Amino acid sequence: AGANGIADAGSNNTTVISYVDKNQRINDLAWTNIWVGKNDSDNLLESSEAVTLTVSLAGLTSTLGTYTTFNIEVKPANGAVMVMSRTTPAKIDSVMSLR
Repeated sequence: AGANGIADAGSNNTTVISYVDKNQRINDLAWTNIWVGKNDSDNLLESSEAVTLTVSLAGLTSTLGTYTTFNIEVKPANGAVMVMSRTTPAKIDSVMSLR
């Protein structure tokens, strides 16, 4: 990923992750994954597997503030788009889990 939080032009990711809120839409954010538990190492998420995605928000054009509702869109090369909606809490730390 580039320093701007956007995936590099030569990225080999076939899944595109986007951020959307009322003020901005940022496509193709940089992201990484860590497999949780057993997997068959083929980089394809199957029904018996779990993965944790970490998405860089460094590419946002405006700061993510408190009580901001936003969507993260996970768009694979084939198949359905998965949209996760979240709202930031009253206090924001540098690293947070918004389950």
